Parts: sequence; structure tokens; C-alpha cells
Amino acid sequence: MKKALLGVLFVGLLVPTFAFAADFRSGSSQSVSSGEVVTDDLYLFGGTIVDSGIVHGDFIAAGGTILVSGPV
Repeated sequence: MKKALLGVLFVGLLVPTFAFAADFRSGSSQSVSSGEVVTDDLYLFGGTIVDSGIVHGDFIAAGGTILVSGPV
């Protein structure tokens, strides 16, 4: 019984785990420039938000003025 439990524990440690990453940005003015590529989920909070770059993930924005001209 102990060998089986140790075997399951050992195999569990070998299974790759995925790290979920996100980019959080806040302030009065936030922007993603036209040459910038974001490969994670992007969360922008601020008064003025401008996204001209490329976002390869979810894009969440909250602000007074939001302009999105790049692909998401």
C-alpha cells in the first residue's frame, strides 16, 4: 500500500504544471504601443486606455476613455 501511494505521489510530481500569467497595469493613462506584443492576458485600468499593439490572450479594460485599434 505504501509503495502504491509513493508511486502515485512520484508520478504526480512529474506531471507538468501550467503557469497562468497575466499582465496587470493601472494608472491615470495606460497604453500598449503599436510595436508591442503581449502574450498573456492583459488587464488595463485607468482614465485613458489606448491599445495599438497585439494581444495574444484575453483583454480586459476599465476606464473613462478606451481606444482599441490593435488585434486582440
